[in-house]
Amino acid sequence: MKHVALWVTLAGIATFSLGCGGGSGGSSLPTCSAFNACGGDITGTWTFDSVCAEGDIAASLLDTSGLPSQCSDVIKNLGLKMTGTLTYANGTETANATETVTARAVYSSACINAEAGGTVAVTQSLCDTIASSAASSGGPTMSCKLSNGGCDCSLTMTQDEQTTDTYTVTGGTLTYSDGSSIQYCVSGQTLTVRPPPSGSEPAMQFKLHRT
Repeated sequence: MKHVALWVTLAGIATFSLGCGGGSGGSSLPTCSAFNACGGDITGTWTFDSVCAEGDIAASLLDTSGLPSQCSDVIKNLGLKMTGTLTYANGTETANATETVTARAVYSSACINAEAGGTVAVTQSLCDTIASSAASSGGPTMSCKLSNGGCDCSLTMTQDEQTTDTYTVTGGTLTYSDGSSIQYCVSGQTLTVRPPPSGSEPAMQFKLHRT
């Protein structure tokens, strides 16, 4: 599990029609506790249970999005769910997982006007355009409705990770064939993995149980 496609997914959330996206309105991901790369016997098959973030993902997106201040509260809720398994055997990792990102984004008229560089009539047709533009650019599935003079949108994006790679273990670190690495800790029947953060985004931790 070298990386998680969440960061690519969230980057897509910030590239909607009129440039509106990102934001720091809130996140449904719980905050992680301190991580200890304790290592341990990782061999076996592990099923995903939960995910947490070591910081505010939505805020980090805003910091790097270049959006005007009028769009600072676009994302009202952001969630990530991982399902599937990771299997470690004879120095080979096999990932068979599905990642689903959900979000609620509210584009106020002030945000839309700031991104458009002028006054824009916010209509249901414009909300539909924002939603369809997200899908056509390879972004998430999105539906938007006119609400309180802006566009209230629900987003969903699902990506599959089906990969196989070799690894070596040094303490609490797995190093893959290309030199990339992740940290991990096995405690009883629970495995916690921590892929390295990407850019300015906070790191995430994934908990799994032994099958």
